[in-house]
Amino acid sequence: MKKSRIILVAAMGLMLVGCSGNSESAKENYDSAEEIVNDDDKFFESGAVLKKTDEGYSYKASKFNGRETVWQGKLDEDQDVEVECSLTLEEGTAKIVCVDAQDNITTLVECTPETSSDGNITTTVPMTSGTNSIKIVGYDCKKVNLELNFEV
Repeated sequence: MKKSRIILVAAMGLMLVGCSGNSESAKENYDSAEEIVNDDDKFFESGAVLKKTDEGYSYKASKFNGRETVWQGKLDEDQDVEVECSLTLEEGTAKIVCVDAQDNITTLVECTPETSSDGNITTTVPMTSGTNSIKIVGYDCKKVNLELNFEV
């Protein structure tokens, strides 16, 4: 019995180290183009819901760290896409980026609790022929609300 308690305590300690490490890793990779363009999402989220709406996508999370693809699509030709987005959060730092088929990164919106967008911000984003994606990137985020409206 005593041996199983020690193992349980050790396992819980490792889980806590992993969670705090995830936040540090997310913070270190926040401005890393190499990490952002990576096709593999790497994130921790809690209470998250990503859903397609009539005009685009809605994402809500009680906690978020890392980078997650919100949308990905393949285009037959280059085009400029008008994206309307709103991003708010209670804590942390987050941004919404578009990664085109040549791994160019365009930041649509970036915010902290002090700079959360009150309304929609409209940006024209160049997307290239091939696979393009829109991602959320952030660290130490709490109560994230994202709305993306666009048509490709």
